[in-house]
Amino acid sequence: MYDYTYIFDYSPYSFALAKPTLRAQWQSLYYPLSVEVWAAIFVAVILVTVALYLVGVIVFLSLCPILTSNISQITQADMSGQLSKRLGAEFVVIDVVATLLGQGYSRRHPANISNRLLLAVWLIFVFIMGTAYRGTLTASLTLTKTPSRPETVEDLVTTVHRATIESYGTSIKKTLMQSGSSVLVALGTMMVTGVDIVDSLKHSLSEKQAHIGSRNYLEQVIAENFTQADGSTLMYIGRERIAPTMAAWPVPHDAPYKPMFDRSIQALFEAGFPEKWKQDTLRQEASLVKRRKREENDKEITNTSTNSRNNKALTTTHMQGLYGLSIIGLITALVTFVMEIIIGKCYPRA
Repeated sequence: MYDYTYIFDYSPYSFALAKPTLRAQWQSLYYPLSVEVWAAIFVAVILVTVALYLVGVIVFLSLCPILTSNISQITQADMSGQLSKRLGAEFVVIDVVATLLGQGYSRRHPANISNRLLLAVWLIFVFIMGTAYRGTLTASLTLTKTPSRPETVEDLVTTVHRATIESYGTSIKKTLMQSGSSVLVALGTMMVTGVDIVDSLKHSLSEKQAHIGSRNYLEQVIAENFTQADGSTLMYIGRERIAPTMAAWPVPHDAPYKPMFDRSIQALFEAGFPEKWKQDTLRQEASLVKRRKREENDKEITNTSTNSRNNKALTTTHMQGLYGLSIIGLITALVTFVMEIIIGKCYPRA
């Protein structure tokens, strides 16, 4: 009984969810290097510490005639403090960590060729890593780092806890459940139907959930309800399409005016008028929202726009990680100092 005109719009089903928030500034301390590099540095510190300690032990044993002539006197030499002074593991650890942090070297280690070669390699490694770290630390503190966000359906399934859709999405959920793709089946399993789009997007600001709908409809709702005063939006639409959809006008079958409608719609579509009208509508709606929010808080918007145009200086917010690390170090040093005093009084040396 009915037919359809020429397709005048392609609006695939997409998903929208809240943009990820910026990470805490104190985490900028490890931004310059990846997790793998930090793990490799930790392993290198352990290996170099063990190697330096073993080299020191071997050199000391080879140069000490007392220990080589009588093994039973090792305990006596150790009790006299000579072995612990030269070969104590705590001195090796302090030297390795100090050179890694750019501090001085105590020169307690033996001055043989093997030890010098090992220290030279370690100091070159420390110089390269320290230069690379310091060179990118300032940029990590000043520039914001946005976490990655889901752009595909596969990423969406592994990131969010549920996906909502309005009441018309019951048939879409059944279609996804019957799909041969495991990703689409997982998406259909977590879908909840009958949820209002505005309420769902508001909940996504605090919960890990997304809303599924027509891309044009999602863009319109986001422009009307989630546009900020600076023109940015709190939501975004994923790049991948869930399912393709098309729009056309229903007309009676064999209507004499259908060919004329088809030619007119095709001419408008090929000229790009529908896309132009859509962009104009979204731009106009976003401008109205921006104007309304500027009138509500003009002073705050002025400060925000001024800061966005100028170069940002480092503040206590950016440096809170360094401050926190310094406080932890001072507290640890204080506790260690107090423990040394207590242990020294309780167990005095003979």
